[in-house]
Amino acid sequence: ARQAEPPLSKEDQLAYSKKARAVEYVPYSGRDYKAQFGGDAYYQLGKLGPDLDQGELAEKRQRQERIRAFAEAVRHDNRQHAVLAPERRDKPKAPSARQKAIEFAKHVPKPKVKAAAAERGD
Repeated sequence: ARQAEPPLSKEDQLAYSKKARAVEYVPYSGRDYKAQFGGDAYYQLGKLGPDLDQGELAEKRQRQERIRAFAEAVRHDNRQHAVLAPERRDKPKAPSARQKAIEFAKHVPKPKVKAAAAERGD
């Protein structure tokens, strides 16, 4: 009491069959690829480069320019103030304990050495 199934179309028969389908695929080798698309030389493609028309970049450039101008003005003012300012004279430092000892040792009289001949009894 099975019902008769309607006959399948050619496409449906192909979908449900286990047979290999006919394919229009041709495998290529590396040699074929090089022959078709060029040699084996490496070459670098172009780059996009920066987008210089962005408002954000323009603001950054203006800010950097203002900073440079301010730094130059400060540098100029500092040079003028350095010329007008009197020379700094540092106060002399008090001598250290070591320096005092060295100075004292220079002025201590050295003992007189007796003649070596007089001591021998000649």
